[in-house]
Amino acid sequence: MTLPSLPTPAAWGSRENLRIVADYFVGQIGCPLDELSQDPETTIREYVDVKIRRTENLTASCPVLGLYRPSPPTIMLRPTGTRSRDNFTILHEYGHHLQQNDEQWAVKVLHQLGPVDRRRIEEAVSDQFAAAILLPRKMLEGHLSNGLTSSAIRAIRDSSSASRIATCVRSVELASQTDHAIVSLSDIDATIIFSVATDESLFRLPRGSFQPDLQPLIVEALEGDGTASGRAVQGLQYSNGNARADLNLEIAIDSRQYVFVVARPHSRFGRQQWGHTQMECASPWCEEVFVVDDTISRCQRCGDPQCPECDSCACEKATKTCPNCHLSMSAAEMNAGKLEHDDCW
Repeated sequence: MTLPSLPTPAAWGSRENLRIVADYFVGQIGCPLDELSQDPETTIREYVDVKIRRTENLTASCPVLGLYRPSPPTIMLRPTGTRSRDNFTILHEYGHHLQQNDEQWAVKVLHQLGPVDRRRIEEAVSDQFAAAILLPRKMLEGHLSNGLTSSAIRAIRDSSSASRIATCVRSVELASQTDHAIVSLSDIDATIIFSVATDESLFRLPRGSFQPDLQPLIVEALEGDGTASGRAVQGLQYSNGNARADLNLEIAIDSRQYVFVVARPHSRFGRQQWGHTQMECASPWCEEVFVVDDTISRCQRCGDPQCPECDSCACEKATKTCPNCHLSMSAAEMNAGKLEHDDCW
C-alpha cells in the first residue's frame, strides 16, 4: 500500500485521511497482527527491533504515559496497572517508531509541516494506529453493521482488549459516513469522562460535565436489561452555559460502573435547538439556582459560571486528579474512594 498524494501536507489532518495513514502503517508492521492485538508488549519484544523499557520517571506532559526514543529504538512505558491502557500506550509509541522510520511519510509529509502541525498529526496517527491494532476493522464492521449504537459499542469493548475510550474513538472512526452522532463515556452518576463526535458540526461534551438527561435513563437501564433510550429534556449541557435539546439519547451500561452514550439529532438537517443551562451554586451555604446566560461572569481560574449572589464557582468543589491522565476524578469515583481512573486510554 502506498500513500496517496494530497494538495498540502496539512490536509492529512482530516479524519478520513488520518484513517488512511493508520491503515498504511498497519500494513507496515513487522509481526503477526493477531498476536500484536492481544499482547503488544510480548509480540514487539519477540518480532521487532525495538526495546520496551518500563520506568516511573516519565514526565506528566506525555499524554499517554509513554515515550519513543529513536536511538536506539526504545519505547519508554510508565505502567499504570491497567492492561488496556498500557497496551494502548505501547502501540501508540510503536506508531511513532513506524512513522519516524518510514521515508515516504517522514520526509514527504512530516518534515514539510511546521512543528505544531507535525506534532498534532503524528500524535493523531499514533492514536489511530493503536486503536486500529486493538480494534481491527473486520471485527468492528460486524458489530456496526446495524449502525453506531451504544449496545454495539459495548459489544465491541467486550470482545477486545482495548480500553473504553479507545473503543469509543475507533467506533466513531469506522462508523458510516452518513452517521451523525456524539459518542460519550460517562460514569454511573452521569458525569462525562470522554466524548467524541462523528463530524465537526456536532460538539463533543465537556469532560467532567454533569448531564441530567442521562440520570433517568441510567436508572431505567440498571433496573432493566442494561440499555435505555429517550429524548433529551433539559438538553446536553455545555461549559458555555448552553444546552442542546433536539437529540435522541441511547445508553448501554458497562460493568455497572460506566455508561456508553450515543446522542443523535432528531433530524440531521433540521434546525438545532439550543437553550440556556440552569445551575445551582457550588457553595452549600448559598444554593442559589440561576440561568447561565451572557450576564453571568466566569471564573478566570476554572472557567465555570460564578453565582450572581455570592460569586462562588467550581473552585468551591473539592476535586481529585487522576495521577495517570491528570484529569479530574468523577463524583462516583471519589465517593467510592478511588485514587485513579479504572480506565483511561
